[in-house]
Amino acid sequence: MLQRLVMRRLITTPLSLICPQLTHLDLVACKLSDASLRQCAVSAPLLTRLSLAGCHQLTDETLRQVAASCSRLTTLNVSHCPLLTIPENFEPRNLKQLWMVRPPSALTT
Repeated sequence: MLQRLVMRRLITTPLSLICPQLTHLDLVACKLSDASLRQCAVSAPLLTRLSLAGCHQLTDETLRQVAASCSRLTTLNVSHCPLLTIPENFEPRNLKQLWMVRPPSALTT
């Protein structure tokens, strides 16, 4: 049974991923739609580690839905996701590590 999956720079939509035993998912710099990212989360409820760094289409709403679908999530990397603001009410109950490095363009006002 598949527990860890790394997919980098994937350019496909939608991502049909049904891996109910998956605990680690790395989608760094994948060009996936919000719908694809939500489908990944719903299909892998046992995720504890998720990296979405560089997923430029990721929005706050999808991040909330991912957190709600993956209640065991302890580590989340959303660095270099320019659309994210991480809203105040974003508090996944088991999250211990949140990685969020802003892209250089987001640091200038």
